[in-house]
Amino acid sequence: MGQGGWTRSLLAALAAAAAAGCSGLPNERTFPDAAPNAGGGASGGDPSGGMSGARDAGHDQATVGTDAGADHGSDRGAGGADAVSDADPCGPGPVGSAPWSEVTAPPELADAGINDVWAAGPQDLFVVGSVYQGGGVGTPELWTSHLMHWNAANGWRDELVVPVFLRSVSGTAVADAWAVADSNVYHRDGIGWESVALPPEAPAPGLRKVQAMSATDVWFLGTSSLIHLQGSDWSSFQLLQPDPTGLSTRWFGTFWVEGPNDLWMSVDTEWVGSTMPPVFLAHFDGAALTLDPAFLWIATVSSMWGADGSGFWFTEPGFYEFSDGEYRIPALRRHDGTATTSDVFIAGTIDPEHSVDLTAVWGAASDDVWAVGSSGYPIQGVVSHFDGLCWRLVTNAPAADQHNLVTGEASSVWIVSDGPRFFRLAPR
Repeated sequence: MGQGGWTRSLLAALAAAAAAGCSGLPNERTFPDAAPNAGGGASGGDPSGGMSGARDAGHDQATVGTDAGADHGSDRGAGGADAVSDADPCGPGPVGSAPWSEVTAPPELADAGINDVWAAGPQDLFVVGSVYQGGGVGTPELWTSHLMHWNAANGWRDELVVPVFLRSVSGTAVADAWAVADSNVYHRDGIGWESVALPPEAPAPGLRKVQAMSATDVWFLGTSSLIHLQGSDWSSFQLLQPDPTGLSTRWFGTFWVEGPNDLWMSVDTEWVGSTMPPVFLAHFDGAALTLDPAFLWIATVSSMWGADGSGFWFTEPGFYEFSDGEYRIPALRRHDGTATTSDVFIAGTIDPEHSVDLTAVWGAASDDVWAVGSSGYPIQGVVSHFDGLCWRLVTNAPAADQHNLVTGEASSVWIVSDGPRFFRLAPR
């Protein structure tokens, strides 16, 4: 879409809005009797944040406790890893039969904000954390970032320490991991981490996220661009240009790679004189960027995850929606991969007096998806799970003031909470 098209789309959207929110492992202890959680807080590590509000066309309402696209998978019945309540299969209840355990945080992360986590397998976790060292208010902010590696046999190891704000980590295996920070790219092979030079023709990236699809297919999201590494070949796409009117600034927040030439990004904006700038979703097909017809008002998207090419879930701070004759707060949202965004309401997290805020979503499969955050007053951490039929509040999850991040793989789930604290469910 051309620069003029972007500006016209944003102006039209604003006008429409005006017319119309495991025991025995190193450093680990078991939680046999975790307290129930009540249903959303801030995303860990990233200094930015936001609120959400009303949306316009292309936006459907999902029924309470269920996903509007409930055909993605099936209910796997009572008992086992996804036992459901006899009284209400979508009501609050336990998920998983094994107890959660807490892995003690390493001292290097004692004062750190946790920016990202990635599970490289059932026995390995990579954590990106940054410690503020000063600066700001007219001077550059100073950070020290640690890239920590936890292994079930060896515990924590501080593998990379850099004087930049590391934002993201992803990979395909312990010996194939990537991390990014602004213009810095790092890769881990079977020996260790090394700096990777971007091609000279790459645009000034301001790298925010990395997603490795395979050992030879890696995408990097910059503030206004995408960079793609295929084998040893680099390609870059400058997608957001400065607004020629000078009235707005826009940048990418996060992204999800659905498949080859099928990428979705969130687009944050600032407008001169506006305290409620809109946030959009945009799609990149390998050649052009297209603005999604549904805009998200002032909701900063903090996390996106999808599977099977059937759309994706995304989290953003909640705001009131008028639904079924009352004001309610959606816990998260789903995009069908074409042009429709649906609210998702989770039984037990609907709180019209306080904001529900799920800040991260991750899944092992389309019928095994987890989302975490916090809600209520006093604030309590919340963990939710989607089994292919509906989302439900997980009552046997570890208790914490606020859960910020979630990751995992086929046999384990990790949750990162304020502290930081690291909770692990394995096996599940």
